[in-house]
Amino acid sequence: MKLLGFFKYAYLGFFVLFFIEFLLNFKSDFNKSIVFLLLSILSVVVYWFRNKYQKRFKDRGKL
Repeated sequence: MKLLGFFKYAYLGFFVLFFIEFLLNFKSDFNKSIVFLLLSILSVVVYWFRNKYQKRFKDRGKL
């Protein structure tokens, strides 16, 4: 189960990748850059939810 805790950091890696693609495609292909911006926002939101619920389940047994 500890291995799953490392996968949440992959979402931050995807955020960096998608945001760089957004910046590179902003001038040349605006529609493609908007898709990359939405994917980068989605990856940060997924990271935040995974982090929040992982802490909640970890603290469940400490009550």
